[in-house]
Amino acid sequence: MKKLALGILLVGMVAACGGDKKIKLVDAPGADAVSVCNPVAQTGCAATEKCGWILDQDGTASTDSVGHIGCLPDGTIAVGAACPRVTVAAPDACLKGGSCINGACESICDLQATGTAAGTCDANHACSRYNNYLEASGMAVAGVCDPQCDPLTQELKGTNTPACGSTMAVNPSKVCVSADFVDFSCAGNVADCTAAGCTAPKHGDRQEPFTQNGTVFTNSCSAGYVPLFFESVPGTMHTLCTGMCAPAESDVSTPARKAAAQGDVTVPAKLATDAAPAAGNGICTSNKKGSTLGDGAEDCKFAWSVLSGRPDDPTMAIATPYNDTLGFCMSKTHFIEIDTNGDGTADMPLASCGTLPVTAAPTDPFGSAKENGCYKLANSTFDGKFTPNPHRIAHEVHIGMPGIAARHVMY
Repeated sequence: MKKLALGILLVGMVAACGGDKKIKLVDAPGADAVSVCNPVAQTGCAATEKCGWILDQDGTASTDSVGHIGCLPDGTIAVGAACPRVTVAAPDACLKGGSCINGACESICDLQATGTAAGTCDANHACSRYNNYLEASGMAVAGVCDPQCDPLTQELKGTNTPACGSTMAVNPSKVCVSADFVDFSCAGNVADCTAAGCTAPKHGDRQEPFTQNGTVFTNSCSAGYVPLFFESVPGTMHTLCTGMCAPAESDVSTPARKAAAQGDVTVPAKLATDAAPAAGNGICTSNKKGSTLGDGAEDCKFAWSVLSGRPDDPTMAIATPYNDTLGFCMSKTHFIEIDTNGDGTADMPLASCGTLPVTAAPTDPFGSAKENGCYKLANSTFDGKFTPNPHRIAHEVHIGMPGIAARHVMY
């Protein structure tokens, strides 16, 4: 299997983490006027100070805030408690080692640390990078420990608190997302509703994500959705929000297996405007995780097949614990990639899992259910033997976010 450090998914994040470029973090005040203090180790500042993010210019709905890492007076609010929004006039009020983001004090962490090394988060949190936050010279030098969550139920790990701990579960201000699809954790999210309420998410399946200065962030979609690259025309790269669904193995063999193409109706999932998760909400129909902007009833493809970019090649699957338990709604008609006449040009869209046989002859341009991401990974490997479908021109799904795989600070 490919490691997550490879592939389109992490192009932006690898660059953001610094590559060969290093940021020097000093251990004593005044040691180097060009360098900054160390927000992870909390060194480089006076005893009554902390090392954190200092705003120089407040952000707006259309402009980024401007800030820098530096020493500021130690705060009084403990990690896990609510904190007031950070502005130029109101500096971060969290205690040393914490940082106020999305209305709560969170532990500052080392984006590069793994296992039990210093600067890592506990088992119920994941280290997340935020855009234009805890950066030096344009490079992220630290992140914050966002609480981990379930991408389908949107509940916090360990406590099962609904809607990532949002004040209103029916209008969640936080969303469960991931940059690498290994750890899902909660981040601030744009509100879907007004005070009068709402009936559908603003940034749901195949809808435009929130952007700022042309950038899409990991938390740019409504709760239960993530931004993916969906290309229907070669040469274009257009980001749309996509429903996260509960996959089930599907083929044409029985009515039940046909219906399973839209997802598993027994698995609980939360809709953005519902108070709690419920069984049947994780399927890709237009009133659940799919949309009328797709096919009305889309396929819920297993995560391994979408993240790999090649549902007909299980050897391309990346290492994620969600390969067989998480899916993505896929509007089949938007992917013209099957060459039915052998002229080297795609002329037909992908077929639904519910129309595909368990096995197919090599001459079948659409292939079998096992060759289209309709089965769990272990059931798609053919005992390690694999021959790519010669009729598939390209899988026009590309995962990731343009520029940087980071989160946006939202209040």
